[in-house]
Amino acid sequence: MTVNKTRKDYSESVPVYESGRLLTVREACQLLHVHSNTLRRWANNGLVKVSRIGPSGQRRFRAEDIATLIKERSKS
Repeated sequence: MTVNKTRKDYSESVPVYESGRLLTVREACQLLHVHSNTLRRWANNGLVKVSRIGPSGQRRFRAEDIATLIKERSKS
């Protein structure tokens, strides 16, 4: 069996519960297993809190908020 080592598994490598950690859209999407457009829509609709940083307003998500969303999604 061949293992694809070029692709990161963020569910293991990103410390989701690390206090104060901000995740990029890509990191959060990989943890949630959703498309970036889905995550952006959830943020726009208030399902998940989003922070904007820098002059271009890049989205960042608190690791704690993503962890909470993962728990909520696993219950349903």
